[in-house]
Amino acid sequence: MSQISAGRSRLFRRATWAALLSLVLLLSGLSTPAVAESGEAGASAAGALVGSVTDSGGQPVGGVSVTLYAWDDATSSWSDYSTASRQSADDGTFEVPVPTAGRYTAVYSPPYASRDLMTWRGHTVVKEDAQGFDLDAGHSLVDGSIELILGGSISGRITGTGGEALVDARVELFNPGGNQLVWFATDSQGRYSAAGLYPGTYLVNLSGPGGSSWIDTWWQDGAKLAEATEVAIQPGTVVTGVDAQLAAPSTISGRLVDRDGNGVSGLNVHAWRRASDGAWDPSGSRTTEATGRFTIYGLRAGTYRLQISPSFYDSRGFAHQWWDRTSSESGARSVSVSAETEVQLGDMALLKQIPDLGEWALNGRTPAVDETLFAATAITPSDPPQAVFRWARDGVAIADESSDNYVVRPTDVGTRICAWEDLSGPDLVPQTRSLGCTEPVRRATFEPTGAARLGGIPAAGSTLQVFDAEDEWNPEPTEITYQWRRDGVALSGQNSASYLVSQADYGSQLSVVVAASRPGYESAEKVFAADAVCYPDAAVSGISVGGTRSVGSALSVSGGPADTKMTTSYQWWADGRLLAGADGPSLTLSNQLLGKRVVPTAIGTMNGCPSINRAAIGIAPKTALAATPKISGKAKVGSTLRVTRGSWTSKTSFSYRWYANGRSISKATRSSLKIGRALRGKVITVAVTGKKSSYATITKTSAATSKVR
Repeated sequence: MSQISAGRSRLFRRATWAALLSLVLLLSGLSTPAVAESGEAGASAAGALVGSVTDSGGQPVGGVSVTLYAWDDATSSWSDYSTASRQSADDGTFEVPVPTAGRYTAVYSPPYASRDLMTWRGHTVVKEDAQGFDLDAGHSLVDGSIELILGGSISGRITGTGGEALVDARVELFNPGGNQLVWFATDSQGRYSAAGLYPGTYLVNLSGPGGSSWIDTWWQDGAKLAEATEVAIQPGTVVTGVDAQLAAPSTISGRLVDRDGNGVSGLNVHAWRRASDGAWDPSGSRTTEATGRFTIYGLRAGTYRLQISPSFYDSRGFAHQWWDRTSSESGARSVSVSAETEVQLGDMALLKQIPDLGEWALNGRTPAVDETLFAATAITPSDPPQAVFRWARDGVAIADESSDNYVVRPTDVGTRICAWEDLSGPDLVPQTRSLGCTEPVRRATFEPTGAARLGGIPAAGSTLQVFDAEDEWNPEPTEITYQWRRDGVALSGQNSASYLVSQADYGSQLSVVVAASRPGYESAEKVFAADAVCYPDAAVSGISVGGTRSVGSALSVSGGPADTKMTTSYQWWADGRLLAGADGPSLTLSNQLLGKRVVPTAIGTMNGCPSINRAAIGIAPKTALAATPKISGKAKVGSTLRVTRGSWTSKTSFSYRWYANGRSISKATRSSLKIGRALRGKVITVAVTGKKSSYATITKTSAATSKVR
């Protein structure tokens, strides 16, 4: 028998021997020279482990294998390979030569069937707990005497129901993990004794002789490993009375029939026995004969349930069910079976299963509000079952819904709708069939009809109005809202079906957003746009022309449609002819325009609206030739300053005005000026004004002189 893992606990440590090594050698009949002569290693041995082996009662034990193991520094453990080994003599003495110096331990293995255990140095049965010793070079001797650890024992007797001894009955020892450790057979008195057991926990299975029908048991009175009573073994523990009285097996018989009372063959009947922990364990099975009868053998006493299972290939439609006529395991009838009894159950009319002809009708659907969901109904060719439907929203039952269709509601948006079909009928196993679940319900969408329209004239003082908005969508919205916009920007407070156009709307495009809503639907919008609100002619001012009408000067336009939302463009005309390329609000008069009447036109345009043109009022003067005058003479008191006019349009009449520091000088209206003392320290300028019929009067001012000194 081998050592078991449960016995790997540190056991009793033996005190070291009090006697000196020389005394041990003397008592054992050994001498120092004899050690060297008897060792196979001879003079090359570094030393030897010597001593004697005794049992737990102090008696010498021969035939014990004493084996050395070296310390492995690489793994920090005792090596897996032995170094040397010797057997003890009949008087228990031994000598094991050690080839090299080092650290060692020893294990002492008693002969087979010994009540003593394999013991490691340090008085332990666990190698990892073994005690080591150091051997120095120089043929040193180390005392290795040891007292073997006494193993435990389990004994008992196996009898039959009447108390008769069962010869050659089997006794098996297991560890708690279910691994078999050793087995024994009973003697002529039905007795057994398992000795030399290592420390640990044992589970005992007791069964009849090979080939017999006795019901085995786990000590004590357990039907399976999990129900066994543990037996704890320590060194020297003696456990007696591990007995068992075995019983002959019991049977359960019955007959399976169809609705007409005919036997049904080929069905599997399984017996399940209730264990002490409440679980139901498989305990035997049988297939019905041609008459529908079955008998399940080899049963121990207990409470059973019977399961009836057609084979996978059975096409007769019989259902998986339990005795008696139920598809629910929890509803199965319990059958009480005593030891060595035959239980007759009689006949059971079988239930049939409902063929699965339906589909997972809702899987993959993404329904919308107001959509109707239809469940797939299973139809059986004969004996059609009654069907009741159940609907749920995210796993919560929907009250008062039991038909095969369901109209999706606004409250279902975002949830999954599931359906089940509860089927039942005479001689049928009730069945609940899942019809699947939809994807999350989505909001429905309106269908536009094009019935709504926008009426009215987009002019100040007129009313724009939306007609028949409630007929624009299908189904009819529960709410319609309006939002008027000017150039796409919402107008605060304008939320009715009509809008009064005002002057503030000139130059803009009015539109209205009509929005529809209904519970469970995506909101819908439709935009109606009116034509642009055009400026009336009176809303655009006239234009005026500024600037000097002389060659080299610039004319500019002010007024017209520039202050509106209209796009303004310009045209320039000379004596009624359009000037090419002159399309800006200003124009520099060139030599080519000398003597011509130059006039502009401002044009306001806007998409969808008529253009508005504006021209300057009156007859424009001709373009004149005028030069900036120059002053000659010294800016000195007593000197005379004279003006040079430059080139002007012929036949122009002139007038003059002199200025000191920008203020007119009294009576200085000639073409020359004599500088008086009052002008000292001031700068002098002169303005020349030219006049000619059909031309604009033009005044030109000279540059200033230096300060009069």
